[in-house]
Amino acid sequence: MKKNVSNLFQATKQFILIVFLLAFTICGAMAQMRWTNPTGIYSGNMNIMAVVILDGVEFRSDMLEVGAFYEDECRGTIMTEYFPFFDKYLCFLMVYGDGSVPLTFKVYDHETDMEYNAGNTMTYNTNDIIGNPVTPYEFMIHSPHTITATAGANGTITPAGEVSVSHAANQNFTIIPENCYEIDEVLVDNELITLSGNTYTFENVDDDHTIHVTFKQIIYTTPVTASICNGESYDFFGTDLTMAGTYNHTLQTIHGCDSIIELTLTVNPIPVVDLGEDIELEMNESVTLSVEPIYQSYLWSTGETTSQITVSREIFQSDTSMVWVVVTTMEGCTGSDTIQISFKLSINTYTQAEYFRIYPNPANGIFYIEFDEPAKRDIQVFDLIGRTILKGSYIEQKIELNLLHTGTYIVNINNSLSAKVFIMK
Repeated sequence: MKKNVSNLFQATKQFILIVFLLAFTICGAMAQMRWTNPTGIYSGNMNIMAVVILDGVEFRSDMLEVGAFYEDECRGTIMTEYFPFFDKYLCFLMVYGDGSVPLTFKVYDHETDMEYNAGNTMTYNTNDIIGNPVTPYEFMIHSPHTITATAGANGTITPAGEVSVSHAANQNFTIIPENCYEIDEVLVDNELITLSGNTYTFENVDDDHTIHVTFKQIIYTTPVTASICNGESYDFFGTDLTMAGTYNHTLQTIHGCDSIIELTLTVNPIPVVDLGEDIELEMNESVTLSVEPIYQSYLWSTGETTSQITVSREIFQSDTSMVWVVVTTMEGCTGSDTIQISFKLSINTYTQAEYFRIYPNPANGIFYIEFDEPAKRDIQVFDLIGRTILKGSYIEQKIELNLLHTGTYIVNINNSLSAKVFIMK
């Protein structure tokens, strides 16, 4: 008796499945299917009686197409159909195959043109019957999520606007700055992120999101340094600069972008040199002139290059000379000063000496030097620029200078006494 009941139940079940199969076949033939059944390719099949669950609630629509897939190959597809007796929108999905392979499932809404990836997976087994009208198998899908993508000025994000993304899917966004601009900030759900490259991907999307990108101008800056001395000017693209500071000048690259030359200008002080007041010395005296030993180089009017020199009348061969020095700093700035050095004659200079006299004075080229006591003496005659005209030792002090031009000359005796004589032609 039990065996007869069991056989009757199985027969009834097979009959119901045949009825559903026939109904779904008719309904499926009436719709323009998104996917194609692989009829005649495979010898075996399995059957799934199912409903579609959207966000935890039965998706009540007869515009749904359910497809089974092995990788990208459709192994079976069918439309849902409403059955009042069960008050369900059911699909009888026949899946074709020959061997055991993993299956995934998709649902397509013909009314909204929306495709869903079902979260279900199973293994194909020929002759399996899964689900029934009372307790159908459930294909789990979720409503698509919205990612709102926006971009500021001077660039784009693609795709842009409100982008619909299937649940658990990935979505790429490509960010392209305009010429002379670069990506400044990328905000994902109002959080600043660090972007590598120009693509951002939302992975396994399970909620709504936002992405916003801003751009900034690319500034090519070339730093330049220069220095001048106080009182000088620096030509910066046609502008004469005299004050220290930072100055910018904008050029254009070959791509039309701004290129800024940033100049840092230093103004170095002029060194202050002070040789002191003019100096008057006795004929046999000398003096040391010096400046601070802190400069890069020195140049005196005597040709010396040290920080100090010693001067005497023997060096200048003149009663009055101008001595100057020029110093140069490490930065190339120069400073200078000049001092007058005078050598005064003895009390008898320019007149008759205390114990000698020159006559006639003025003379026409011949003059005499007379001493209180006759003796051999060293006598030198110089012109006013220090050139030696006559030099020798004399007992008889008759001096013949017939070849001299009209002018004033200095007579030096024994390097201690001097007098001026005027030659008139």
